[in-house]
Amino acid sequence: MYLFPYQNPLRLAHDIVQSEVKNKISTTYTDDVRSLVNSMLNKEANLRPTADHILQSSLISAKSSEFDQKIWELNSGTRRAKISSSASADVLPVVTSKSSENPQGRQIVGQLGHGDAASYKAPKKVAALEGKLIKQVSCGEDFTMCVSDDGILFGFGSDYFGCLGCENKHGDEVLTPVVVDYFISCPIEQVSCGDTHIMILTQAGDVYSWGSGEYGKLGLGSEDDYATPQKVHTRGRHGIHSVCAGSEGSFLIKRNGRVLACGSNEFNRLGFNSSAKGLKRTEELSYDIPCKYVFTTVKPLSKYNIVAMATGKTHTAAVDCFGHLILFGCNRYGQLGLGDCRPHNGVHRISGSLTGKIVTKVACGDGFTVAATEDNQIYSWGLAENGRIGTTLHESHKTDGKCVSTLPRPIFGSLHAVSDVACQHWNTILVAEKLLAQKTIRSTSVLSASSKDADPCSSTTDEEPFEFHADFLEDSSYCNKELADSEFIPVSQENSEKQTDDDSLQELVYHQAETIRTQETTITHLEDKVSQLTAS
Repeated sequence: MYLFPYQNPLRLAHDIVQSEVKNKISTTYTDDVRSLVNSMLNKEANLRPTADHILQSSLISAKSSEFDQKIWELNSGTRRAKISSSASADVLPVVTSKSSENPQGRQIVGQLGHGDAASYKAPKKVAALEGKLIKQVSCGEDFTMCVSDDGILFGFGSDYFGCLGCENKHGDEVLTPVVVDYFISCPIEQVSCGDTHIMILTQAGDVYSWGSGEYGKLGLGSEDDYATPQKVHTRGRHGIHSVCAGSEGSFLIKRNGRVLACGSNEFNRLGFNSSAKGLKRTEELSYDIPCKYVFTTVKPLSKYNIVAMATGKTHTAAVDCFGHLILFGCNRYGQLGLGDCRPHNGVHRISGSLTGKIVTKVACGDGFTVAATEDNQIYSWGLAENGRIGTTLHESHKTDGKCVSTLPRPIFGSLHAVSDVACQHWNTILVAEKLLAQKTIRSTSVLSASSKDADPCSSTTDEEPFEFHADFLEDSSYCNKELADSEFIPVSQENSEKQTDDDSLQELVYHQAETIRTQETTITHLEDKVSQLTAS
């Protein structure tokens, strides 16, 4: 091409405007190229071709397919940008059905498995999986994986990163479930999906991963993408108990309670970072580990026997065998439950209102955390905007203009036994059972407290635990005879304040009825003792 041999910027600008560059392009280029470039360098703006005219020229249009292939190859390592931009772009939803809408503005690419690219307002059975017993489902950014009862793996949705594990043979968008042939002879035990990658644990105890390899989150020693399952090799004699795929990282929980992780450690969401005191008492040294390309032991978690993990965008939760909750990662909105919004290095066992509680379920969302305990309490904390934590906060709880709760607080009280909980972005879904639907409720703490208040000298250590029968409530006007055996409780930005008030009122009524019954039983018990003492 023509070169202006100047280093002075002002002289260069002057010559670009004043000089005539036409016919000065090197003859090593074809006449078509020289003609196109000359037209693009025309000083008259109305004579220069537009971008559309350039793309429609014979020179460009003849090579369009080659250009597309080259662009695809060059972008193989940065395809994640497509997903990130589509998630944050404020665009209208793409809807192919008049009766459906996509309120989040995301494109439907078959991740619902209904054979079309439409969104649906109401749940619809996936017809292609009719007659198959599905034991587990996991969702990625725009794809879905599910495991049948006999260990067969199905996938549908976007295969842009090769997440369906079929080597792109079904195209970029798979509208109906397809079988991942790789595991036909190797039954699946567990599947976990990150935004753009998958982790698999087989019934034989082997671990496989595939999809986007950015930041080394596949644990294969590189950032390469894979469209077929790749076996992950781990060290140690203890087998793998479970797998957990996060947005930009992955975790393996070993049978001895140790945790291995790989991927991006931004915000310390993998838990690798540690801190130590320096030579001065006020000096604290922080050791920041940016990422890991292979699965490595998370040493700060080695003192815990971890049995379950949950990941969010910027933070992670772990539960040990004693029900202790451990959190680490970003604390911008108080999602670590430490009482503030300051950064915290290392991993942290949560106390406060969770002291003495046994955590059974935990999930991490977009800047918030939800946990359920063995005594049927449900706690939430972190960013409260758009109903994320299922409760309304006052203006006094604002930080940086956003409502936050920096400590765990109960949201449904003690009336629900949670069998599962899941968080994604700003939404939470709980699967819970009301205790009023159970036949018998055992309570030792209430009886113990009531007995001590009535008779300070009495002891309940040798007493049988008090059994409160739900039959007592059947004739009470306070109770609802039509309670379902189980409930599906969504907590989202459309959470109704009225429903929350109803739940709170029902909890209060139940507690009052239980207290009355407990007091009556205690009085009867004391009267019997008095009668026995009098008779003797």
